[in-house]
Formats: sequence, C-alpha cells, structure tokens
Amino acid sequence: MPFTLVGGIFLFKKFMIILYNIIFRVLYFFSFVLKPFLPKFKERENNVSLSLQSLTKLDHNRNKIWFHAASVGEFEQAKPIIELLKSKYPDIQIICSFFSPSAYKTQAKYEYADSIFYLPLDLPSKSKYLINLIKPDVVVFVRYELWANYLYILKKYNIPTFLINATAPNSNFFNKTFLMKSFYKFVFSLFHTIFAVNSDHCKYFQQLNVKSDIKLLPDTRFDRIIQKVETAKSKPIISTDSFSDKFIFVAGSIWEKDFEIISAALINYNSNNFNKITSILVPHEPKEDFLQSIETIFPNAIRLSKLLSEPQTIQSGGVVLVDSVGKLLMLYSNANFAYVGGAFGVGVHSLTEPAGYGIPVACGPNCFNSPDAKPMLDCNALSIIHSSDEFNRWLTELINNSAIYNTRSEASRNYVYSKVGSSEKFVEFLSHFLK
Repeated sequence: MPFTLVGGIFLFKKFMIILYNIIFRVLYFFSFVLKPFLPKFKERENNVSLSLQSLTKLDHNRNKIWFHAASVGEFEQAKPIIELLKSKYPDIQIICSFFSPSAYKTQAKYEYADSIFYLPLDLPSKSKYLINLIKPDVVVFVRYELWANYLYILKKYNIPTFLINATAPNSNFFNKTFLMKSFYKFVFSLFHTIFAVNSDHCKYFQQLNVKSDIKLLPDTRFDRIIQKVETAKSKPIISTDSFSDKFIFVAGSIWEKDFEIISAALINYNSNNFNKITSILVPHEPKEDFLQSIETIFPNAIRLSKLLSEPQTIQSGGVVLVDSVGKLLMLYSNANFAYVGGAFGVGVHSLTEPAGYGIPVACGPNCFNSPDAKPMLDCNALSIIHSSDEFNRWLTELINNSAIYNTRSEASRNYVYSKVGSSEKFVEFLSHFLK
C-alpha cells in the first residue's frame, strides 16, 4: 500500500510537469511568432543573455540568497528583507531576478543587490542551467510567481525555497476547475514553506492540501510602506508651503472611470463650499491623451513637472496633475484624504500606501482583489464609493465632522502599523538556512 501511494504521488507530479511543459511550449512558440508585435516581450528576450553575465562574478564560497519578483510592486515587498539581511550579514550575496522590463530597468542599480538579471523563460533546460549557474543557498519567491520548472528543479536539488506574502489565486471560474486546483496543489507543494498574509489565505492553502509548511506572516510591504512614509514626511515632493487650501485630496492610480466619478464631485464641492479642496490627480499611466482629457475638465490644472521646475502657490481649489510615474507613495504625504483607483475596472491599486499616513481612504466597488480591502472595511479605515454623489457625501462628512475624520484616520494608521515587523521575523527564520 505505501508503495502504491508513493508511486501514485510520483506519477501525479510527472503528469503535472509534463502537462505544464506542453502548454508552456505552445505559449513559448506563439510568443516568439508574435514577438515583433510585443515590444515589452521583445525588449526582455533581447536582453536576457546580457543580463546573466553578472552571475559569472558570484563568489561560491559565500552565502547566496536569490529573490525573484515579477514586477516593481512585488520587489518593493522584498526590499525590507534584503536590506535587513545586508545589515545583519554584510558578507551575504543578494541575487535578484525580474520578469518585467519595467522592473529590471528601474531596479538595475539597486545598491543592495550583488546581481540583477532577467529570469529566462521557464523551460527545463533554461531553468536547470540558471540554477546550476547561481548555486543558491536559499531562494525566495515574492507573492505571485509560480514557475513550475524552476520550483521543480530547486526541490529536486534540495534547495530551500520560500514563497512570501502569499495569497490565494483570484477566485475566478478557471481557478476553480479541477485541473487548475490540481496544478496549484502540485506547484505550491514544491515550496519548503509558504508564508500567507492572513488567516483566510492560510486556510486556502490548507484546504488545498498543500504539502509545504504553511505559516502566517503579515505582508512585508507594511515595513516598506512605513520606511517610505517616514521619508516622505520629512522630505515631501511638494512643499506644504505650495498649498493655499487647508484640505488636500490625492487620487492615486486613477483610470478614466475613476476620474469621471471624482471630477464631478470635486467640481460640485468646490462650487458650493467656501473651504475648497486642492486635488492631486495621479493617473495609473500618465499617457498624454489622458492628461489632456483631464486638462479639458480642469483647464487651470498645473502639471507636477512644471510645479517642480517652477515652484509656485497652488490657487484655492486647484489641481496638480502628475505626469510621471514612481511618485504616488510620496505624494500621499500631502493628503488629508485619499481615493485609490482601479476599482471600477481591473482591480484596486494599493490601499495600504495612503493608509500608512493615517488618513481616510476610499475606492470603488471592485476592490476585493486586495487582501486589505475587507479588513480595512471592517475596521472603518476604508469606504467604498459607487457614484459621484457618494463621493461628494464622503468628502463633506470628513471635512465637517472632525470626530468621524479622526476615527477613520486612526483606523487607517493602526491597520498598517499593527502589521510592522514581518521582515525582521522572516530574516530570523532565514538565518537557520544559512551556512
């Protein structure tokens, strides 16, 4: 009987990796056929080999920890861990890989990394070559990445591999099928330990009957948020002297539908109240056509690039239009209240970034892709907005009722600050796997 059970598990693993590779090779073929029409993929693949050259300089007599993140957002969650590791173990080598070109380009000069490279596509030969080239002592995947061949080979080589800030896959129909649930069980079981962000996500992995250890550890991005919050408070992008209004509103990572909702409410509020609101509008992607459409509604809006080059006082009820990326988290330091975009479409952006400043936060209804939405809603740190009228009422209530404003502000701050310290705990856990 034990032999039959072991044999069945072995056949299941072989079946899943074979099926994965068949599907992946089909996608691999089509991606190269379409490569001329996929500029980001083309840029990535044209630079993979060159990026791997930095790995030839690694010292194999020193500990090596390899971190992989899909994009900039996930890598920000790894940074507090990396920086703690470097401070406690100065001799350790930190190796960082990315899939997206934007992450690779923006993080290429990250000072705490000994090597940064594009992750080659997950084909068996490429995966095995890379792992043998790095010879990592420990591997850390951040949040979403599930490259089956890499994980399968790392498991085969007995290299401890961890998934941090883990959450259950999006609950859509496809992920509920027997085949996908079987794949998730297989691939999640290749990790040594999975660190889930809260008890609900722990429960998902346990119910999936994943063979890895499952531990609860709040998201390490809270540590990174607090680091940036403290920096932004002391060195804001826009000087507080630039504002003539008392109330400053920041709309972060907004799309067209978000703008439609908030612009009507802002115009209505500023037209009917003596105490006006200055707004900082931050598009999800600052494309020129979207910027110009905002300027059609707010013709007196000043672009951030101009404001920084030509400092001036922003007139009462004015609008600052952010025309570059990478500044949102710092701009929340100017806000008395914030709206987070994306929740009228693909899903909400980070809710915890503004909450870290201890201000009331609102967003649209499609926000439950974020693991923070429900707990923030439950503790009164988050409000869900469905229309311009609701948004107008939200602003009016916060401005006119200081008790409600203070309660929601404190709830936001407590939600973030109560979860600080996960990076320290994870570094302590990792120390047992270092030579």
